[in-house]
Amino acid sequence: MTVTAPDWGRLSSQLQGDVVLPADPGYDLAKQLHLAEFDRFQPRGIAYCETAADVATAIEFAGARGIPVHPRSGAHSLSGSSSGSGLIVDTSRISHVRLDGSTARFGPGLLSVDGVTALSGGAHQLVTGTFPTVGAAGFVTGGGIGLHSRSFGLAADRLLSATVVLADGRIVTASEKEEPDLFWALRGGGAGFGVVVEFESEAVHAPRGVHFTTVWAWQDAHRVLEAWQEWIVSAPREIGSSVLVVLPEATADAVPVVQIAGVCWGSRELLDDALGAFVSATGASPEATDVTELPYADVLMRIYGCEAMHPDECHRIGHGHDARIERIGTQRERHRVFDQPLKGTALDRALDVFDADRRAGHTRYLWMNTANGAVRDVGRSETAFWHRDAEYLIGYANLVPDGAPQPEEEQAMRAWVDRGFAVLDPLSTGGAYVNFPDPDLPDAPRAYFGGNLARLRRVKSAYDSGNAFAFAGGTAG
Repeated sequence: MTVTAPDWGRLSSQLQGDVVLPADPGYDLAKQLHLAEFDRFQPRGIAYCETAADVATAIEFAGARGIPVHPRSGAHSLSGSSSGSGLIVDTSRISHVRLDGSTARFGPGLLSVDGVTALSGGAHQLVTGTFPTVGAAGFVTGGGIGLHSRSFGLAADRLLSATVVLADGRIVTASEKEEPDLFWALRGGGAGFGVVVEFESEAVHAPRGVHFTTVWAWQDAHRVLEAWQEWIVSAPREIGSSVLVVLPEATADAVPVVQIAGVCWGSRELLDDALGAFVSATGASPEATDVTELPYADVLMRIYGCEAMHPDECHRIGHGHDARIERIGTQRERHRVFDQPLKGTALDRALDVFDADRRAGHTRYLWMNTANGAVRDVGRSETAFWHRDAEYLIGYANLVPDGAPQPEEEQAMRAWVDRGFAVLDPLSTGGAYVNFPDPDLPDAPRAYFGGNLARLRRVKSAYDSGNAFAFAGGTAG
């Protein structure tokens, strides 16, 4: 049988956007994800789509030739599922955002920093995560947890409709009234049902916020983490917060730092009272405290770590002349969902694992996020996001700058996060958040979607029976 090579020139001529192929000068940049470890992938092409019709054309082109499709928006997939050996259908250029009263319409490729910047100065804004270059598509469809969640719910909870290109090339609108099963799945079910080309969402009214950071000594880590877990579940809903225990360079003499940060979407007085109660409960004193009231966009720039940058600089290097955000080399991360605090001897073990078996060149994190408050106002089966009973997400992350570390370094990274996971797992709900995919979970789809998995599989079968949009969440498996 004679195999005819795909006519890439034909695809290019049919797109408003561009096609980049392996022989083209811009290929190495075009195929990059945020994690350099996935540079090992060699996609057959990258289709930069600028319209819904472009997306449909690229999907039909790949499907007719048996080429796998890899949808990509912000290129932040921790599992590398937005790349592979096939055709990357890139929606980064579909990045518009506009407000109609309190309703926002935005593209899948809108980056957090660009959305916040575009709407700065107004009373209405978007819910985003905590990293500036995450794309809207992955963030929203996975649920969308962030420092807004306790106040405003998940990003997915605010979704009003989505325009989606299906595996057969059809373009549909999904909402409560149209394609309701697809709409349900897009709110927390992750990728894998189609390629979203526009979201319609209820914006948040939050012209200002109060950002806070407290830094604590390593010797106080246990009491601070235990107190934070008790505090954040009973704190006013206006307050969102997270914990980072950080060891930027895991050498023998390095001292870890504990950082409690967050934002209050209410008054400075409300935060001052709540933060005072937290500090009192720790029985310790922070080494540093910063509390600053700012306009919404400036609060988010602090959360992104870009407060000293112009918004143009707060982009991944290679994506803009002034861009300064560096890629991560290799990352290993594991986490679990909790409905109870991690305390006592279990917390001691978690901190012991964090501190053990240090290796120079490795950056370590033990992190805690919270996802209660307004998240619990929605029932577990009202959307595809299952973890409505969650109090915390707790996990370990190990990073190195090399995208292709030596095998013994990668094995050490994996062993370290596995030991942390072994402490967390027995005390957790058994759940995990699909936007932080873990390829080593024994039953990942069940962990991500719980009791919603059966319905998600029915929706998957109805809209993508051929599994054209395979992804790490594995709803089709």
